[in-house]
Amino acid sequence: MCPSHRSWASVVGDEHADSTSRRTPSSAGPGVDPDAVHIEVDRLLARVREEDSVGDPAAAIGRQTQLLEQAHEVLVQALSTVDKI
Repeated sequence: MCPSHRSWASVVGDEHADSTSRRTPSSAGPGVDPDAVHIEVDRLLARVREEDSVGDPAAAIGRQTQLLEQAHEVLVQALSTVDKI
């Protein structure tokens, strides 16, 4: 796993999280923190843009692909979690 890739549980919480978790009253559901999802996707997309200006363009495409896949997975998991509620 990429060291900068946060665990999914840190974004959506988990059923064993204590009451000090990052969930807010505006959450879409009991296990999803929309702000955390937004922050994580924004962070990944910022890294995609950074890859454009660094090094070999051919290598950057591979790294950008991985980052976009991670952002997609964050969104898919958030939707899946909300659908289960």
